[in-house]
Amino acid sequence: MKILQVVPSYPPKIGGVENHVFQLVSHLRARGHSVDLLTSNLPPSTTSYSAYDIRLPVLFNASGKWGEIPICPSIFSKLATMRPDIVHVHTPPRFFAESTAFFFHFLSSNKIPVIVTYHLHNSSLKRLERSVWWLHNRTLQRFVFDVADKIVLCNSQEVNVLSREFGIKPDKIAVIPPGVDCDKFNPQKAKNNLLRQKGIAGDKIILFSGRINPVKGLNFLIEAFQTVSRTFKNSKLVICGAETGNYKHELKMLTNTLGLSSRVVFLDPVSAEDYPSLLASCDIFVLPSMSESWPLSLAEALSMEKPVIATDVGGVKEIVQNNKTGLVIKPADTTALGDALIQLLQNEGLAHRLGTNGRQFALNNFNWALLTSRFEDLYTSRIQNFKR
Repeated sequence: MKILQVVPSYPPKIGGVENHVFQLVSHLRARGHSVDLLTSNLPPSTTSYSAYDIRLPVLFNASGKWGEIPICPSIFSKLATMRPDIVHVHTPPRFFAESTAFFFHFLSSNKIPVIVTYHLHNSSLKRLERSVWWLHNRTLQRFVFDVADKIVLCNSQEVNVLSREFGIKPDKIAVIPPGVDCDKFNPQKAKNNLLRQKGIAGDKIILFSGRINPVKGLNFLIEAFQTVSRTFKNSKLVICGAETGNYKHELKMLTNTLGLSSRVVFLDPVSAEDYPSLLASCDIFVLPSMSESWPLSLAEALSMEKPVIATDVGGVKEIVQNNKTGLVIKPADTTALGDALIQLLQNEGLAHRLGTNGRQFALNNFNWALLTSRFEDLYTSRIQNFKR
């Protein structure tokens, strides 16, 4: 098949959507498919992953607490030169999905199926942002869904959301979670000395890794760690990731106020090659988010046999089974988060059992060999259906 993947940003930019698309493209190419990748040149990079990766110049980057939205008007002229059998668009972020849907619906004589993966329906926005997103969802996002031949969701929890808010029938939706490279994220292979190499030491290391923005609930994690630090005197909290807006400064002010400056470490994102070693270096992985779709970081932590704590939002329960592969708590509950951390730090047997179960669950459900086959079947069925 000739497949066009369209995504606003791509590695070396670090993020769940970026990594998901990179893995999907890599596995499809490994199976002999011709896959073009259309993305923005954000951040500007000379790194070439493939001759078939097309990076468009960014006219304007609309950035804020919601993330980044690269605006690339040249996408229309580039799409006009391409002749794929099927197009697979990933959103959010915005602009690329809307532009691609507009092009193939109104401008292209090459009528082909368009698949849209909707990676996140954010329900935790503040009032002004919620109003803007509501308007977008009722206009441009609805248009994208109308143009799509099939909509892929990362978790089954959002099937009802799309039905309720966009009027989309369930038979137009496929649920396929992102995958994990379980060979790369293997506790038997990854070295656990990355944090020590960076001068970060402690008897117990609690790790968060992801975008540093308000939706991740990191203020609640820091407040919960204050309780943990009283019992575990040599414990450390490591917060690793790229900052959105000025949120990291706010978090550092909070650590100063709580007297935790020497116990909370803010770490810049590590490379994809070093990320398994980062996970291997921690004792507990925590994702205290206010909103998520299908957080890949949790599945990667499970694959590394790490006990995890996560909040009951989005598709988290499809990754973390409470008291079986991790602990699930309510979002914004500082007390519950502190209690869960102490429980795992005190009960090494429980932590080990959760980690072992998590690794097996990842192998059985999230390995890329299984999920690539599901995407191949989806593409084939939509192409055949479109030709009828």
